[in-house]
Amino acid sequence: MTFLPPEPTPDPGPAGHRRFPEGFVLIVASLFGAVVVLAAVLLVRNWSGDEARVEGASPANSASTSAPPPTTPEAEAPAPDPSTEGEGTEPDENDEDDAAGGGSTTVPPPPRIETIACPADIDLVICDAAEAVQQLRGRPFKVFPSVELLEEAEFNAVLLEDFDEEIPELEVDGQVLAALGLFDSEQSLADAFRDLLEVGVVGFYDPETDRLRVKAGELNLYAQLILVHELVHAIDDQWLELDLGDAEDDESGYGLSAVVEGNASRIEYRWRAGLDDEDRRELTAQEFALLTPDDIARYLAIPSVLIELISSPYTDGQVFVERLASLGGEEAVDEAFANPPTSSEEILHPGTDRLDDPEISVDTPPSAGEIIDEGRLGELLIRIWLGRVAAEGWGGDRYVAWTEGERSCISIDIAADSASDLDDVRSAAEQWALVQPEDRSVVDIVADVADLVRITGCA
Repeated sequence: MTFLPPEPTPDPGPAGHRRFPEGFVLIVASLFGAVVVLAAVLLVRNWSGDEARVEGASPANSASTSAPPPTTPEAEAPAPDPSTEGEGTEPDENDEDDAAGGGSTTVPPPPRIETIACPADIDLVICDAAEAVQQLRGRPFKVFPSVELLEEAEFNAVLLEDFDEEIPELEVDGQVLAALGLFDSEQSLADAFRDLLEVGVVGFYDPETDRLRVKAGELNLYAQLILVHELVHAIDDQWLELDLGDAEDDESGYGLSAVVEGNASRIEYRWRAGLDDEDRRELTAQEFALLTPDDIARYLAIPSVLIELISSPYTDGQVFVERLASLGGEEAVDEAFANPPTSSEEILHPGTDRLDDPEISVDTPPSAGEIIDEGRLGELLIRIWLGRVAAEGWGGDRYVAWTEGERSCISIDIAADSASDLDDVRSAAEQWALVQPEDRSVVDIVADVADLVRITGCA
């Protein structure tokens, strides 16, 4: 359904994959603002018996649940309670995973505003999408955004313009995932990622050029949905500047992506909820019509870890942003753009305060070979790897990856919030190690900062 392309700064091209200092970059940070036909794909996975895990709301992003964003008429937002108008509603702490449906929907839309005029030469479908975004976001465009409708070949060429430059880093990420047992070491992560881009991305906004590109086709309801999602990025960029800048740790890019995509998904969800039943049925039919048998076959071959990582900013990010909006309105959402979360823990547990629950500073474990990567995995990737229970009490981690001949290896030191949480990490890791006992090990480490579990594996 909705997703991400170009990394905002520096401009590496629409498919840019920017690596932050010292660590594994979540694949999600290599896209920024794109729309992907994911919901239909996840449903196809379920129908075929190949369930795609979506942690949290979901991935990113659940012990393991399949929860694509709403694509059916049943996924309608309830009408706001007039008694709550102008007030935020504190969501139940147990409702963090109410995600795919968009989290809290108790916040009424802002009052209607005066919007920028749509240029005379712009198609009415684009004008309608722009009007909806301005009203739902509660502010006008400063200038009407540039929207380009491109044929498929030209669209893919722009999308993949600098993709080859990113292949070496993607392959390193593939080695890291392989050592964790999340990816087949005989496959190419770059090839899988290229397939996802070519088949799935149907629109994106580039904050470096202020241009919105959409794969050409009939300007129908689904095209309008794509435009709504991407126009949210455009209006946010005009007012808040979607500039990642210099990330200080491995998950800052993810944190901003979750705010950016979560907000676009929030507005998109409200636009969809405003359709009548007939239009929602038509929209669903148009979404599924985009997937050819070849598209479905290529999607089903994409590793589920890639789908989980990429979908988290949309699903988990939407829950995070919905909570902000319910508590503090559009001002609270704006503040998240200026001060985005720096860890996936903050996204997966809306309401977590980094000051009240600081990350434990874990040193990088030793390697036994030539280092190819190091950094922090974070709760999101640990959740996908070891499961929700093991990740729930994440307190900090560091990893190092290296090569041994043709094999890739990794060692991760993980800290937890409590002794019980650390027991959960150890238990899940030991089950993981039993699958390949000759290549995997789990030991306890006593460090100055905390007791740790060290997990090592090769593939």
